Amino acid sequence: MWVRIDEISFAADRADDVIAHTRNNAVATHQGESFLGFRLLVDRPHGRALNVSYWDDLDEATRNKSGPVVTAAAPGSVPFALSFDRDANLLVAGAAGVASSYSVHRDGTLTAISTAVPNGQSATCWTVFARGHLYAANAGSATITGYTDRLALRESTGVTAHTDTGPIDLAVSGDDRYLYQLATGAGVIDEYRIGQEGSLSLIGTVTGLGIDNGHGTEGIAAS
Repeated sequence: MWVRIDEISFAADRADDVIAHTRNNAVATHQGESFLGFRLLVDRPHGRALNVSYWDDLDEATRNKSGPVVTAAAPGSVPFALSFDRDANLLVAGAAGVASSYSVHRDGTLTAISTAVPNGQSATCWTVFARGHLYAANAGSATITGYTDRLALRESTGVTAHTDTGPIDLAVSGDDRYLYQLATGAGVIDEYRIGQEGSLSLIGTVTGLGIDNGHGTEGIAAS
């Protein structure tokens, strides 16, 4: 698998227009049979975004590209979720139960810092970064893995917290004090307090969202 990074610059008040344009023109701007999907990472205050697309074929990934902003993903990692740490390094979680980190250069190219650090968990999905830690939801294991800012496992077991069934989405409060995870297999949102040292303590659960039967709730945001 190959990952292509396109950098976008825009006026700070035009972020919504950029998001809508990218979403509405995704197929037209990512032509090729090997195109697998994309993520758009938006920095609203600074008017910047990264359009990250996934490809099976290098030639199609580089076609009609203005700069050399393509890098190979860690073998077998199945890139799924993207976050940035406080030093603007790109953090990539792989569904195979791994995480990698890359420095992002001005021309959009990436240099690997740590690659495919395993967590021993199953179906790693969404991630968030808070208090110097990367947190990854593991849908197949019903756990959350915490990585330190050097992308080392916070716990040797890879389990920072247990969750209800089917954790798929994560969100963090604006002050980095609370983490929320959506468990569609149980139809709940689990709430955690983030300790100064990065620990997660369960403090509550919101119920009644409905259990996922193929049409479950997805997506979560916090302020």
